[in-house]
Amino acid sequence: MASTHPVPIFVGIDVGKDHLDAAASDGRSLGRVANEADGHRTLIERLCRLAPELVVLEAIGGTTGLRRRPWSRSACGWPW
Repeated sequence: MASTHPVPIFVGIDVGKDHLDAAASDGRSLGRVANEADGHRTLIERLCRLAPELVVLEAIGGTTGLRRRPWSRSACGWPW
């Protein structure tokens, strides 16, 4: 899905052991969700509505990943 925004939107996600915090480059907060399957689904739904150009993840607090649950690259029909 290509972005429909006149100015590209980028999203940053801080990955913590228990939660994910996401925000967009336009100042919009995508909120905090639990770092588990239901939280991942919620965040993916929010990302699909926003259709960002790029999503960047950063581990915080010594964490190394997303609780071993893979995110589908095609969840929103994005070609990445």
